[in-house]
Amino acid sequence: MKYLYTLSLSAALFAAMPVQAQKTRTLTRPVTVSAADQKMNAFVKNLMAKMTLDEKIGQLNLP
Repeated sequence: MKYLYTLSLSAALFAAMPVQAQKTRTLTRPVTVSAADQKMNAFVKNLMAKMTLDEKIGQLNLP
């Protein structure tokens, strides 16, 4: 039984080796920031500046 377990585990690991050897190609795209994103970032930054530390910690505890 132990031999069968070892053999099947070896076969599974051996079969997974080609998957690990494949290289993924990542495409790089230029980063574009729209006016809406800039407006939202400004809003969030302003809101975070107004919040107290207790309010920020309280936001971390939300589900």
